[in-house]
Amino acid sequence: MCLAEALLRMPDNDTANELVKDKLQNKGWKKYLENSHSLFVNASSWGLF
Repeated sequence: MCLAEALLRMPDNDTANELVKDKLQNKGWKKYLENSHSLFVNASSWGLF
């Protein structure tokens, strides 16, 4: 939710893209793969991985 709120305040698309890249890239998403019984958690993990 914090990321979504921050994106609303970004002055331009380039800054918004850099923020998303900083927050989501190289965060070790692989460790979350198939660690949940929830299909939605697993699908999100695969998408972010």
